[in-house]
Amino acid sequence: MYRLTNDETYLIKAKLFALIMMHPDFQKQSRVPDRPWSLFEGWAGALTFLSDLLNPNTANFPLIPIPFSH
Repeated sequence: MYRLTNDETYLIKAKLFALIMMHPDFQKQSRVPDRPWSLFEGWAGALTFLSDLLNPNTANFPLIPIPFSH
């Protein structure tokens, strides 16, 4: 949403979610996903999300071209 709207609120929320996701208490209480390496519920999705935070202006769903640019 940040890439589409340039609204900093979305970027701040994404960064806060990343902090929560990486916190040891969250990791201890999370269930083990059915497919731990999957894009939708596993580490592949988490790594994709975290890498998008490094450059949010080019964030997109993996393997899908970016249809919108400023």
